[in-house]
Amino acid sequence: MHEVNQYITDHYSNWLDHAEYQCSRHGIPDEAVDVLNEVMAYLLKKDEKKLLKLRYTQARYGRFADGKPYMEIDIYVLAAISLNVTSPTSPYQSKYKRFPSAEEMDFSRLEIEDDIDDGTDKPAQILEEMHQVRKAYEYLLTLGLPDIYREVFEWRFFNDRAFIEWPGDESKKELYDIYNKVKNLIKQKINGEGLF
Repeated sequence: MHEVNQYITDHYSNWLDHAEYQCSRHGIPDEAVDVLNEVMAYLLKKDEKKLLKLRYTQARYGRFADGKPYMEIDIYVLAAISLNVTSPTSPYQSKYKRFPSAEEMDFSRLEIEDDIDDGTDKPAQILEEMHQVRKAYEYLLTLGLPDIYREVFEWRFFNDRAFIEWPGDESKKELYDIYNKVKNLIKQKINGEGLF
């Protein structure tokens, strides 16, 4: 196991460069160290024989800047970094879900915004309504909202992703049903209706 630990120590900075690159491309530049450490934690849980095999098997492609070839452990780590940064169902994304800022949100999809131009401060109103949506959503989370409901709503509302891109096995009808249920619960909470 010493050989694996030494290899990790020697190549950590190369992997961190890749993590920084991937994170900056996907809008989370300050999370590169966390992503890499999550990958390392997962890697080190593997069986020692598998780790040694990854460490000593030369990869079919890829070379470091100094010309040395990648080993399979490098390919594994680089792929795991990319996956953890890009996939909403990855271990890192599931564990450290970034909560979108008000600027990234389109709360008008909850249909609680008035389109009447009455001279009010629209940005302030939008921000206040966004806080209402966020507060109602956080309240639902404390009630034990099932993971699939949370993931579907965040996928569509917070991340503005289409259900055609959904990585799970659920049909589009199931996804829209779940999304609309959560949306209606949030609207009920904001309007003071329901069992809240």
